[in-house]
Amino acid sequence: MEDRTFFISLGAGTLKDSVSAFERDIIKKALEKTGGNQSAAARILGTTKRIIQYKVSKYGIDCEEFDSREVQTYMHLTYDNDDKDIHKGTRQKIIANALSAFKVEDRDGELFLRISENNYGDALYSFAQALLKIAGVSNLSRERGRSTFIDDFQELMTENIPEDLRAFDWSHPAHDPHGMFTVDCYVKGIDRPILIFALPDDDRVRDATTALHKFKKWGFSFLSLAIFEDQESISRKTLAGFSDVCDKQFSSLAAAKQRGISYLQDSMPR
Repeated sequence: MEDRTFFISLGAGTLKDSVSAFERDIIKKALEKTGGNQSAAARILGTTKRIIQYKVSKYGIDCEEFDSREVQTYMHLTYDNDDKDIHKGTRQKIIANALSAFKVEDRDGELFLRISENNYGDALYSFAQALLKIAGVSNLSRERGRSTFIDDFQELMTENIPEDLRAFDWSHPAHDPHGMFTVDCYVKGIDRPILIFALPDDDRVRDATTALHKFKKWGFSFLSLAIFEDQESISRKTLAGFSDVCDKQFSSLAAAKQRGISYLQDSMPR
């Protein structure tokens, strides 16, 4: 069988710059495929939305140029490696583990990945994930800073909605088996489900807008509810598009506690 090898040459002292350039291109490609949906792009690349947000800011990527309500995706990948295992040993061992996990060979500064049966797409993304893993080794812990908004939101839902009536990080099992369009909390309603979105920033509002358009296109019957971390911080353009498709909104967690919980409880089975 013909030997097909995909490779990139990284000269001495240029690993950081080469990885950054490749990382930026891969993130832009994922965002293009998902119409600017950062959550979906994170799933394609096997990382978290917060890391994608950090990288978008770092590389000055404009997500609005990819904005599309008709979003398609082509691959769902996840990391099999535990970050605690990746961080064991010396830096050289960490890099070696990352390359080995995705079957990438290091030949004196040149990285090679063999392609079997013309599976160029799989090979490209395996190669990209190896480079992303290397790039993330030194700063992954710094990038995981987060506000407590999502934790506070989940605590509010847990305290007020019975466990058998709710599900966090829900996606439509038939139309979205890979979870590309997620709902922060799914609640079983009296006659139709209630889809609750926790919205800390513009990116998540755009993601929720895309998801709601998808659900309606699928003919899925539901009520939608949004809880913002701070609605006033959301851009007018982004908020206007979201308001067109969302049934009910609460400007903050405090507002949701005052009025939203009673609304939810009235809408749930007794």
